[in-house]
Amino acid sequence: MVEETSHTDADSWAGLKNDDPQALGHLYDAYVDKLFLAAMRLTDDRELAKDALQEVFIEVWTYRKSISEIRNTNAYLTKILRNILFRKFKVN
Repeated sequence: MVEETSHTDADSWAGLKNDDPQALGHLYDAYVDKLFLAAMRLTDDRELAKDALQEVFIEVWTYRKSISEIRNTNAYLTKILRNILFRKFKVN
């Protein structure tokens, strides 16, 4: 029998700080759909929304060592997404 373990957001953030790519995968799986919906509320361009989503998780991985304690993962990731989209809107 395989024992199922519960993986919390706090576990994911701790794993990221320890360079665990699976921790990023857990965050991605848990939040990608919510973030995509948030992106589509800000733009009607599906490709731009998808690109921004990829950049969110690239930024999280890139800056994983310097991220302080995150209490609300959804709000944190949504803020990163908004900042990325707003930067892209400025360029265009």
